[in-house]
Amino acid sequence: ARIYPQTSLRLTYLAPSAFLLGNVALLAGALVNARVAMLWAALIALYLGLALIDVGARTRHPGLVVMTVATIVLSHLTYGAMFLRGLVTPKLNSALR
Repeated sequence: ARIYPQTSLRLTYLAPSAFLLGNVALLAGALVNARVAMLWAALIALYLGLALIDVGARTRHPGLVVMTVATIVLSHLTYGAMFLRGLVTPKLNSALR
């Protein structure tokens, strides 16, 4: 985000971080309020349903559909976490240099 601020602040780059933070907030809320739990479950079901429909339209192999959807979820969560980490890390050091 700091190296390329003109592109890093686009909605498509911020969406995984919002997804991660939203899930954390809704999970915390779900632990204390049943309505929040139902909302969180409905939103997760919608997200997974849309992902299943999209991937299912591209392949008919059930195992591949499940693995692909799991990969999509994990990549969104990981990208969101690492994007936020990059925002709060004072100095980014590359392991490649």
